[in-house]
Amino acid sequence: MNSPISTSTDGRPDEIWVVQINPQARRALPETSNEIIDRRNELSGNLALGQELYFTERINALLAENKALAKRYKPIKLRVVQLHVDLRDYPGTLDYASKFDRNPTLIHALMRSGRDRAEWFFDARSEWPREGTALRRSVYVTRLHAMSDAE
Repeated sequence: MNSPISTSTDGRPDEIWVVQINPQARRALPETSNEIIDRRNELSGNLALGQELYFTERINALLAENKALAKRYKPIKLRVVQLHVDLRDYPGTLDYASKFDRNPTLIHALMRSGRDRAEWFFDARSEWPREGTALRRSVYVTRLHAMSDAE
């Protein structure tokens, strides 16, 4: 489910775990209209995720600055693990159509990936922000463009 992170913060959990299914980067440029549409959806999903992560991180920073807020709120640790499927395990591509693919080969490749990545949730490799995950700076760039457009 792609629910906004902010809906998970109402009870102020200790941690939020995110499995980022959309790649941050692609090796090849999309060329067909389906590839372009798929990449556009990946980018918009990543931008939304980056904004949600940034918002939670910003609230954490405000809590650290204002100790009076600690009576009512607590910081939330963010952990992000990217989906990583070795495409040698699956003869297709992880495009939009693969989201509906029930091929046992793909399902087993996804399950292997999940097992391989599970340990990431429990160490510094999953802590956000870090290189290679939903970009914090993408939110800043968006805000800077919006501010310069308003001027």
